[in-house]
Amino acid sequence: MARIAVIGAGIIGSSITAVLRREGHAVTCFDPRGPGQAASFGNGGSIAPGSIAGTSGPGILGDAIRWSLAGDGPLRLHWPRLPVAAPWLRRFARAGRPAGLQGTAAALHQLHRSALTDYAQLLGPGRADLLRTSGQLYVYDSDKAYEKDAPGRALRRDHGVRMTELTADEALEMEPSLRPGLARALHLPDFGQTPNPGALVRAIAEDAVRDGARLVTTCIHKLLPVPGGRGMGLLSDHGEEVFDTVVVAAGIWSNRLLKPLGAAVPLESLRGYHATLELPRMPGQPIYPIAEKIMATPMEDGLRVVGVVEVAGTRKPPEFSNIDRLTGAARRIFRDVGEARSVWMGHRPATPDSVPVICRAPGHPDLVLALGHGQTGMCGAPGTANLVSDLLAGRQGRIEPHHFDIARFR
Repeated sequence: MARIAVIGAGIIGSSITAVLRREGHAVTCFDPRGPGQAASFGNGGSIAPGSIAGTSGPGILGDAIRWSLAGDGPLRLHWPRLPVAAPWLRRFARAGRPAGLQGTAAALHQLHRSALTDYAQLLGPGRADLLRTSGQLYVYDSDKAYEKDAPGRALRRDHGVRMTELTADEALEMEPSLRPGLARALHLPDFGQTPNPGALVRAIAEDAVRDGARLVTTCIHKLLPVPGGRGMGLLSDHGEEVFDTVVVAAGIWSNRLLKPLGAAVPLESLRGYHATLELPRMPGQPIYPIAEKIMATPMEDGLRVVGVVEVAGTRKPPEFSNIDRLTGAARRIFRDVGEARSVWMGHRPATPDSVPVICRAPGHPDLVLALGHGQTGMCGAPGTANLVSDLLAGRQGRIEPHHFDIARFR
C-alpha cells in the first residue's frame, strides 16, 4: 500500500482519489476549497464518449482575431495577454492542421470512449440519478453549417461513433422545445450527461472518503523532492508531509507548483462562461447548435448554456457581457427562454492540442501529472483516473499512455 497525495479535488482529482483508494492505497486529497468548487462546478455536464475533436482547427487564429475585433464569436483574444500566450497560441495553431487533428482525435478517443461505463462503475448503483445516457442532438441551422462540419463527422465516423441523420421535422418531433427553422440534425445515441456536475464531483469525493481516503481543505504551497531518496514532500498550511507519490491535478494552478521543479506544462486558461436559464419545457438531452458553438444541457436547476472561450489569463475580471451572447444564442434555438437563474465564469486548463498531460514528471519519478483537460474534463476524468492507476501499478491498461506524455511538448 502506497501513501499517495492528490492535489486538486475537481472532477479529475476526485476521480483519481476514488480509483486509487479502491486499489488499496492510502490516499489524501488536498484542495483549498473542497470538491468541485472550481472549473468542475461550471462544467456544461456533457459526457460524450465520441468527443474527439480539439478546440483548434484550420485558420483558427485568423478567426479568433476577427471575432475579437468584432467583439463577438466563440473564441476571443485579450490583447494584453498575447505576449505571454504567444508560444501557446503557436502550438495551438499547429494543432489545427490535419496531422494535429488526427493525433488529437486518436488520443481523445482512447481517453473518452468508455466514459459512461467508467462513471457507472465509479459511482455505484446508489448514484444513478447523477448520470444519464440520454444521447445528444447536434443541430444545424443551414446546409452550409452541415457541410462545414463534415470533417468533424468524418473523424467521429472513423472512430466508430454512432450517428443518425435527422430531418428538421424529425429533430423537432424529438425535441419540441426547439424553434422551427433548422435545416437538419444529427443524433448521437451513445452520448450522455450529468444533470448536476458539482453534485457528481462531491458524490465521488464523499464515496472515496467513506472508503477511507482523507480530504484536507488546505492550500499546497510547494513540492519538496526528498533528498537522496524516493518520495515527494509537500508544504501546506498544515505543515510538511512526505508521500510515496504525489499526483498534481490542480488545473490551471498546477504550474505554480511544477515550474520550480522544471516540470511545467504548456497550459492556458480557456476562460469559459455559463448561464443557467429558465425554460418551461426542457429538452431531454444536451443540444449542440453547431453554428452557434454553444452546448445547452438540461440541468436540475434549468437549462445550462456554455460557450465562449477567452484567452485572457487568470487575473482579468470576468466579462459578463458574454452572458448576453449565450442567452441570445439560446433564444435563437429554443422556444420561451426565460431569465438567467445563475451565471458563472471559470478557468479551464488547456494544452495547445486539447490532449491532457497524464504521465510521470520528467526527472521526478514520484510525481505524476494529470492536468490540461480543457473543456473535456468531465468526459476525461474516469479514463484519466484509470490511466494514473495503471501508471502507478506499472501495468498496461486499455489506454495507451504515449498519447498523454509531456514529452510531446519537449
